[in-house]
Parts: sequence; C-alpha cells; structure tokens
Amino acid sequence: MSKRHNQSKVERLVQVCRGQKRLAIISHDNPDPDSLASAWALSRLLKVWGISTKLLYSGVLGRTENRALVKTLGIPLQHIERLGNEKPLPYTFLVVDTQPYFGNNCLHPQDRILAVIDHHPPPIGRPSFPFSDVRQGYGATATILWEYLIAAGVPIDARLASALHYAIRTETMELGREASKADKEAYLSLFPRMDIGTLATILNAKRPASFFTAISKAVRRARIHGRALVLPMGRVPTPEIVPETAETMLRLEGIAWALSLGEHRGNLHFSLRSADPESNAGGLALHLAEGLGSAGGHDQTAGGKITLTRASAARRREVTAIVIRRFLRALLLPRRGRPLVGSQASK
Repeated sequence: MSKRHNQSKVERLVQVCRGQKRLAIISHDNPDPDSLASAWALSRLLKVWGISTKLLYSGVLGRTENRALVKTLGIPLQHIERLGNEKPLPYTFLVVDTQPYFGNNCLHPQDRILAVIDHHPPPIGRPSFPFSDVRQGYGATATILWEYLIAAGVPIDARLASALHYAIRTETMELGREASKADKEAYLSLFPRMDIGTLATILNAKRPASFFTAISKAVRRARIHGRALVLPMGRVPTPEIVPETAETMLRLEGIAWALSLGEHRGNLHFSLRSADPESNAGGLALHLAEGLGSAGGHDQTAGGKITLTRASAARRREVTAIVIRRFLRALLLPRRGRPLVGSQASK
C-alpha cells in the first residue's frame, strides 16, 4: 500500500479510537509472534496520540519461543479467561491477526468491536466495524502495523523492531512462504534496527521435556499416505505444538502435505501445512471442520479447532478419524498409510 493510503488508515484509526474508554487489543487464542508483535505495535502507535490500551490474550503462551519473546522484550500482556460467560466483556476491542466469528478467539457477538486489522481471508457476509483493514495478500499482520508506523513517522526502537522482524520471519518462514513485496520490504527495513542478541535469545530458548515427549509421540504415530503425512498426536502440552509439528514434518522428503492433530483442554486442534503455494489449505481446513468446529487459513497454512469438552473418549477418537478421513478423501490419498519409523509406530 502507498504511504498516503497508510496515513489515511492511521488517521481513521486514531479518529475512531479517540474518546473511547477501556480500549483493549486482543488477538487469537494462544497468540503467536505475529499476533504478539502486531498487538504491541498497535499499542505503541496509539500511545503517540495519547490513546491508552491494554494488551489482552486468552489461552496459553505455550511455545517456548513465544514466552521468550514476551519476557525478553517486556511485552505488557494480561491474560483473560472466559469460560462460557456470554456477558460482554467490559472493553472496547481492537482485534489483530484474527477476526470476530473466526472461532479461534474468545470474542462473543455481544462484545463491542471497534477495529479489525488482519491478513487472513474474511468470512462470507462479514459484519462491518468502525475501522477495518484486512489485507489478504500480506504474509503477516505485523507488516501492516510496520507500514502504519512508517506512514505516521513513529520511531521504531530496537525492541519493537525485534518483535516485528521475528513475527514476519516466523509467519513467512524467512520470506519463503506467502511473502508479499510489503513483507520483504518490512523484513529488510527492520533487520538493521533489531537487536541481534535478543533474536538469538528467542531462537535458542530452552524447551521443556514435555515438548520432546510430544514430538516423539507424533513421530511414532505418524503415517505416510502417498504424498502426505498424518500426525495424530493425542494429548499435547500446548496447542502451539500442533502447528509446529506440522511445519517441522513437512520437511520430510517426498511429502507435500502435513496434517497434525492434538487434544488440549477439551479441544481438538489440527494444523495443515502444504509445500504448494497454490494448494488452498484454508479451504481444505474449512472442509475438515465442517459441522464439527471452526477453521481457516491461507494457501499453505491453515488450522482449526473442534470443541470436545463433554465428548466421550469414543467420540473424541471418532472426530479425529473423521478429520483424517476427510483429509485423505479430499486429496485423493490412499486410505491405508505406512508407519514413518517402523512397524511399532502406533504403540
């Protein structure tokens, strides 16, 4: 987008935020680097105009690198828990890296939404909001916020530059996945401003033993179905390990698709990763979750969540089997798979 276009967006955003009380910025559940950096950048942007916001998140910060990102850079996050409470939360929300009604956030229709900034495809018949900026062609929401900061002339210090750069880096796989011209420009512009030591601390953060236990289980249970790898992980320590495993296992030779599934706190999380830029993983994820839960994504990355809080063990197994069966049928893959690591893989 042009600088003038982004200046107009910032002016409009500031206009709708002025005079609002109890403004809160929130992203999707179990926030990733893109959502964390975007929320922080938006808060810093509005602060220049004297507009105060709270940074809220729901779910967990389970991935080691994400916790290191927040701790090392001092991102002022506050956790919010919402379990079946239909009452509106006492905030006016600015939503980043997700959209209301996506199903991957704690927002309810009764909540007051002031603005939405995102790079994911919007739902059909989406509601309107006082401010909306959804750029499907961008690889990261952080890039949109970077353009806002540049257009408004807001200084980007080393800490914020580190967060935004790391967000674009992880979201686009080092510009190798779904990266637009704007993402590349932001990535290169932020690199000399960031703190290399901070990036090293985040990338080399120590992992708990539970991470390696979950990965080991995924490898033992993995099945190869033609050009796809299916990873039923069972219970996982954090939801983030599901997409992380899919991304890692997609690097297996001869594999074009990876589907990972894991249960956490009564929800079945699944993630899709594809090596084909034209694969429409987001559309496939919607098909996998149809009638069961919510899903969405891009061409090469997608995921979904199915609530199984009150489901029996048999029903949980059945739902997992349904998702896998739909995946195999949609891609015309062989129903019978072979173990990745040997005949004892399923034990």
